[in-house]
Amino acid sequence: MVYAKVEVLSSEDKDDFYSQLSNLTQAIPSHDKIVVLGDFNVVCGAQRTGYESVVGPFGHGTVNDNSERLLSYCSASGLSVLGSW
Repeated sequence: MVYAKVEVLSSEDKDDFYSQLSNLTQAIPSHDKIVVLGDFNVVCGAQRTGYESVVGPFGHGTVNDNSERLLSYCSASGLSVLGSW
């Protein structure tokens, strides 16, 4: 489970948070299933362009800086925002 007050953090702190999360994710054996639960202060958005495998057809809202970071992380890690499917 992940929790970070990422909305109030500096860009450098946000980058560090996602770097640590990415390192943890990459350390998990490829045959294991990954579920990342957390409060990321993110809106996944309705626009799926570039993130079709990450955001499902039921995304909503307008993305912000935190959203872009999470969507990029999910895309690079082969993960999806399940609440949008």
